[in-house]
Amino acid sequence: MFGMQDQSIQVRAYAVTKATEDVGRVTKEPELQAAVVFGQKRMIATSEKHASAAKAVLLDKVENKQAIDDATETVIECIDEYSALAQDLRHLLIPTRKKDQDALPPEVLASRLQFLKEQFSDPSSAFFNLGRTQIAARMRPIHTALTKSDHVADKSILTNFGNAVDKLEKALSHLKDEELDDAGLFAALVEARIETTGVYRAFRQLLQGALGLSGSLHSVDDFVLTEIKKKEPEKAAEIQQALAEEADSSLAVPIVTTSGE
Repeated sequence: MFGMQDQSIQVRAYAVTKATEDVGRVTKEPELQAAVVFGQKRMIATSEKHASAAKAVLLDKVENKQAIDDATETVIECIDEYSALAQDLRHLLIPTRKKDQDALPPEVLASRLQFLKEQFSDPSSAFFNLGRTQIAARMRPIHTALTKSDHVADKSILTNFGNAVDKLEKALSHLKDEELDDAGLFAALVEARIETTGVYRAFRQLLQGALGLSGSLHSVDDFVLTEIKKKEPEKAAEIQQALAEEADSSLAVPIVTTSGE
């Protein structure tokens, strides 16, 4: 479920708490047992906090992808409506037959052609070379100009294009909100990683001390693996690998990326 880094943190935390469930296996000394129980509680609490932060980042990535997909879909729809509207207005304003064009006063025909050139100067294919925000920035002024133009007598013809521009702007606003959430979520995850790794290290030291003061020759890793193999042998290999990994790798700061325009 988690990425490799967060999975390793979770596995190590789980391993030391599972192995020490029976504190009597660590030490028979009541004072040391109390310390081990304290360490267990701290380890469990920070591990749960880390898991929650990691899940939040994973969910945010899914939501970001959906927001990007939605924005891309609205871009395509808006460009399609732009293209369709250009054809419809040309059909309404410029007669297809030359004799019908010649029947129009020259200044009227010239005005209509200039209007179409100004509002629909770019072919629809040109928009696909622009970013989503740039497309929205071009489409909104076009729609505004069309709604104010006397050349468009029946404004209902603009409905589909207007709706498409509205949807695009809404989708981009939602995408921006999702991207703004990223920084806070990643910061919380980094903090949880650092805290959980710190508690893990401290708990290891506590366990090593308890084992040593109780006369055990086990290292912490030997003790943990021995207990895990008894309780959950199917997880022993994964846990052994996680315990062997360099602890400092768990403190790496993730690279935060957002989808640029």
